[in-house]
Amino acid sequence: MMRALLGRWKESKAIGVIEAAIRAHGPIQPTLDAARGLAEIGSKRSVPALCAALDKGPEALRLEAAAALAAVQKRCPDTRILEALNAAILHERQHERVRVAAVEALGEVVDSRHVGGFLEALKRPSTPLPVRSAAFQALRRLGHAELIERLVENYLFGQARDPQGAVRRWVVAEIKALNDKETLSKLHEIALGRRKLRHHSFSFEAGDPAAVVQLMVEVDPAHAVRYLTHMVDHSTQVVSAAAAKALREIRAMPHEPAADAPSQPRPHTRHHKEPL
Repeated sequence: MMRALLGRWKESKAIGVIEAAIRAHGPIQPTLDAARGLAEIGSKRSVPALCAALDKGPEALRLEAAAALAAVQKRCPDTRILEALNAAILHERQHERVRVAAVEALGEVVDSRHVGGFLEALKRPSTPLPVRSAAFQALRRLGHAELIERLVENYLFGQARDPQGAVRRWVVAEIKALNDKETLSKLHEIALGRRKLRHHSFSFEAGDPAAVVQLMVEVDPAHAVRYLTHMVDHSTQVVSAAAAKALREIRAMPHEPAADAPSQPRPHTRHHKEPL
């Protein structure tokens, strides 16, 4: 009984320190210590104060509040915590580091059925690359089933809205890091319109297939040759032209990659043309 009372007293004291700091912007270190204490002992009573700290406190406190909310959620699940973390992830005026911390905190307490905030962050063109990357890593850890599709959507967004190419370079690096033996097969199907993208309206007229073909070359030119050769003969005019151009680029490389490397499955051969 005494231990429980002592815990409640400590929790109340920490909550008071945080609330006072938000109102008056007092010394930061005691406030950070209070947030860390709530990460250890906080209950649902501490949720409003931690949510307020995440939304209104100085940056250092917001970072601690995100971690503390995740810790409390593990002991005392509360929908207010999930709402606060999702709001921080998607708040465009929130500090970038805080948004990343919120992604990491939320990733600790949800499963693959509750990833709407991560998907929304990836969909928004305005999402900074560090937040975008953190959201994707969270999806990866949670076993999201369409990682390649989410990366392709970001690559296509980058074609029009990323003149410096940072998002596209990030996509290529992440696809390589997946080490998925079916990567080129999936990209091949996306380029042909057989594998759908849920968060991007794939357009043959807008040049999306050509962009995916280019992505195949950037990811793995050696093994892409087999798929590109197939696409020249068994695709729409748009895809066929893009594949032929990509093959010319690969052949012009200083060391032409081998076309028969075994690590990627063979493309499914169709005996008819894709509809124009």
